[in-house]
Amino acid sequence: LDLQKIEQGKLEVTAIPVDASQLLRACAQNLQGYAEEFGSKILFNDQAPHAVVNLDPDRLQQVIANLLSNAVKFSPKHSVVMMWARCENHQLIIGVQDQGHGIQAAQQSKIFEPFVQLEPQPDQSHPGTGLGLSISKKLVEYMGGQISFSSQEGLGTTFELRFALLVNP
Repeated sequence: LDLQKIEQGKLEVTAIPVDASQLLRACAQNLQGYAEEFGSKILFNDQAPHAVVNLDPDRLQQVIANLLSNAVKFSPKHSVVMMWARCENHQLIIGVQDQGHGIQAAQQSKIFEPFVQLEPQPDQSHPGTGLGLSISKKLVEYMGGQISFSSQEGLGTTFELRFALLVNP
């Protein structure tokens, strides 16, 4: 439904000043139980404890939850998913890094397209619709931000979100 609303230009996004640190810490804590089901954990490295950004906190939580749950799903069992926040060039940068197999080069250009799912590794099962990253990209852009990723096969994937700072710490 979110994807349909976005495509029709009817998605409601209510931007307000948000304490990024508090919101990101809550996201990590909310998904810790999910990570524990995989024997894994989420660590949050907060290098921007006073950053304030103007965005929709519910939509940012939706994006972060998608990135963290993907990172947990695609990492080996008993691994650590890293999330961090830092400020650079008047922007808040939020990163999520997994320890998975990485995204094959042939799939990287399609990763934000709707219904695209990565081919699972033989030892893993990844149920899903293939909509999470597509919706996340559109939500980030709707809120005036940018999303990007870097990935190397065998070394995992890192997603980064960038938002303009409302208050530069």
